[in-house]
Amino acid sequence: MVYTDGSKGTLNEIGYDASDSNLWIGGSPHYGTRMHLFRGKIDDVRIYKRALTQPEIQALYHEGGWPRRPQP
Repeated sequence: MVYTDGSKGTLNEIGYDASDSNLWIGGSPHYGTRMHLFRGKIDDVRIYKRALTQPEIQALYHEGGWPRRPQP
């Protein structure tokens, strides 16, 4: 399930088997080359072992993500 700015998006199940392959976020492997790369920025990615409830998702959205590092 994908959420954008705390709002539920489309559901796409990929049937991913973590036991025999790598997980690609923002692209996909294709015969040893990187094809279909995502063009943009991915701010925050989290993977959970269970579906989160709507209140949990809203709490994560309002949390604000990772703290920013001060600029040198």
